[in-house]
Amino acid sequence: DSITTYLNDNKLDYSNSYLASRHFLTPIINKYSSIKLFIDLHRDSASKDVTTTVIENKSYAKVMFVIGKEYDSYQKNLSVAVNINEKIKSKYKTLSRGIMQKQGQYVNGVYNQDLNENIILIELGGDKNNLDEVLNTISVLVNILGEYINEK
Repeated sequence: DSITTYLNDNKLDYSNSYLASRHFLTPIINKYSSIKLFIDLHRDSASKDVTTTVIENKSYAKVMFVIGKEYDSYQKNLSVAVNINEKIKSKYKTLSRGIMQKQGQYVNGVYNQDLNENIILIELGGDKNNLDEVLNTISVLVNILGEYINEK
């Protein structure tokens, strides 16, 4: 099964993608309670100069966290993002674009983060970043995420 199949089978359009992903995510959260971090991974549509940094002569796709604010417990998810973001900034000063908190008209505002306090959304670079830039970022991000998970 896939998100696209679910949308098509239920006659839903792309704007219902989070409803579709919720269908798949909920049973995983319920079945695997030991999972310490869920990552909803995206790429941004911002320009390459916004989504790219150079560290020690190597080009990286920048990381940005998105936290929805339209559910009661969003502060818990925000705390997770803040913790990970601080770890990134302490090791790679220019790698993070920070944390965007979203609410209001024309945004989702929840991003399924209401399902578990350990769900975060990461924008990894943008649509103009190349694979090497993304892989460079992933190679340092996995260590930081591992550090965070091992502290829990």
